[in-house]
Amino acid sequence: MPFAFLVKVTVGFIFIYVYSVYYGSEQLTADAGRFMNESLALTDVFYKSPSDYFRFLFNLESKEMVHQYLSKTTHWAGDPSAVLNDSKNLVKFHSVINFISQGYAPINMIITCFLSLFGVYHLFHAFKNFVAIGPKWLLLFLLFAPSTLFWTSGVLKEPFLFLGIGLFCRGMIGKDKSWKRVLYVFFGVYLLMSFKVYTLVFLVLAWIVYLIVMQFKRFWVGVSAISTVTIFIFVALYFSSPNKVVNLLSNKQFDFIGISKGGNYLRNDSTFFIFKDDQMAFLRHDSTGYFLTEKILVESAFPYQKDEPLKVMALPNKKPWNLAFRFNRCGSYIEVNYINYSPKKLIKDIPQAINNSTFRPYFNDPGSALKYLATLEVIVLFGFLIYAIVKRRKLSKKEKAMIVGLVVFAITMMLLIGWTTPVLGAIVRYRFSAYLALTLIGVVLLKPKLKSSTT
Repeated sequence: MPFAFLVKVTVGFIFIYVYSVYYGSEQLTADAGRFMNESLALTDVFYKSPSDYFRFLFNLESKEMVHQYLSKTTHWAGDPSAVLNDSKNLVKFHSVINFISQGYAPINMIITCFLSLFGVYHLFHAFKNFVAIGPKWLLLFLLFAPSTLFWTSGVLKEPFLFLGIGLFCRGMIGKDKSWKRVLYVFFGVYLLMSFKVYTLVFLVLAWIVYLIVMQFKRFWVGVSAISTVTIFIFVALYFSSPNKVVNLLSNKQFDFIGISKGGNYLRNDSTFFIFKDDQMAFLRHDSTGYFLTEKILVESAFPYQKDEPLKVMALPNKKPWNLAFRFNRCGSYIEVNYINYSPKKLIKDIPQAINNSTFRPYFNDPGSALKYLATLEVIVLFGFLIYAIVKRRKLSKKEKAMIVGLVVFAITMMLLIGWTTPVLGAIVRYRFSAYLALTLIGVVLLKPKLKSSTT
């Protein structure tokens, strides 16, 4: 464990370097920088009004308080019911740590590394009875699992998510006393609900699948039953009218595309015209607004509607257009099909979603040079999986059921990410838990050739 902590802190400093030097200018940038800056703004509330600060911590704030203290923040919302708002919860945590660190990010990072280290510890105790390799090898696989080490060693949400996964899994499949397992599940559920509630949903689904498979005397009968139910659900979804789940996914995807695709949103009385940066040369600007000098093909969207933008021919205008907002295009943005509230499109886009979230980035994909590390990660992970499958050991029914549960978790996680995320950098970060599940599948399959002499 001391060695594991040293590894995590070392990688944590690499995380700080990437977000402050490689992507910034000696200051934390992107999500890491925004979260830290907003946590400092929240910490500052304490020195102005301790009572108001604690009202923020316990979701008792009013919109007036948000406007007074945190009007310049982007992650903080004025919704007093936002106990499940993972961004707000992360800001709260770092705001408390700031009393010790004074906003010095490496100290916050060391503390989150310490917390996430127990994600490794609890996952180790959860899965040690499902593997044949020695305990030291299991610990190393969990520590150096693809994506997990980097993303759980920073100041983002992933360290808390990792700890929540470890606690939940130990409570569900560990061999501890009943009262300890209840506590593990309780705190695991609390962390997962606080930082990524959909991860909890997929873990519960995987656990249910595991229990169903265990109920059948023959393993393949249980798998067939699960497969039949899954096919039935997708067929029913395909022929259903839009529902809350499809609408939620469509809204999330639309917002993510709008922010990451970039563009200048110019508004007339009823419409947004979306101009790319290079198309702004066709506009004339004065104190009253923007005027188009010649007709040009652009995208158009309606305010308060989240349908796929239409391609329209914008004509020169006499009445000025106002610049409503502007987004910079993400460097690793990729085109994805709009769901548009259609269950049929959701089902048809499954291959694209799985491909984008599981196997990309490719070598020729957009993004910085760091994408090659992510590409190498894909090659190593699936090379390891192929090796583990070819050299697999004879598994018990319980171990087979566990693999089925891990497969279900990985696939559902990849589907959600692939459906809603059009940025490769975000995909690489979000999929760490799915990659962790795939790593565990390989570890469970491995023969005990690497067995430690200390077992």
